Amino acid sequence: DIRTPLTLIKAPLEEFVEEETLTEIGSQRINTALRNVNALLRLSTNLINFERADVYSSELHISEYELNTYMNEIYKSFRSYANIKHIDFTYKSDFNYLNVWFDKDKMDSILKNLISNALKYTPSGGTVSIFLEEPKTLCIRDTGIGIAAEDLPRIFEKGFTGCNGRTDKKASGIGLYLCRRICRNLNHTITAESQAEQGTTIRIGMFRETRGIE
Repeated sequence: DIRTPLTLIKAPLEEFVEEETLTEIGSQRINTALRNVNALLRLSTNLINFERADVYSSELHISEYELNTYMNEIYKSFRSYANIKHIDFTYKSDFNYLNVWFDKDKMDSILKNLISNALKYTPSGGTVSIFLEEPKTLCIRDTGIGIAAEDLPRIFEKGFTGCNGRTDKKASGIGLYLCRRICRNLNHTITAESQAEQGTTIRIGMFRETRGIE
């Protein structure tokens, strides 16, 4: 029931790209829509397979990626949403390129969930920044509503929807739990630091470096 309408959205978008002449901006917008439809299709598959843990199992599909290229694609998929919310959204790195190894589908699930949360809970005029604290640790920092001290130890628990001392009725309590589960299966780390009304920083130790140039 979820996949069918997504497929019906994807098909005409792909036809539009193939049959119509688009401006550069128009092409970027259509491609952003297609990337996010594909992301929703992958997420729906993940949910279907959740109880069997097919997607979140220890089975890995590791390939080599250039980190800046990969992260810029992730960044671009959220840029329009950040602009609509009037959030200063940035991705910065202090290297030209860095080749790393990871499972792209699993990494996509982690990063898109965390960035979506950061933008969702950051008010207009705030900032969300993505940066490499060191070659193997990615940080997502926001100036959003933050997390109450009593809630912070529980944010990766399944079903927990507390948010800065309040219950977020729109949340499922699944996203951060899945992020931690995927990280554990990949032998990666995920940690959170936060202060109520000041923002949150998530750190993910997830990349295996091969070579890079400053």
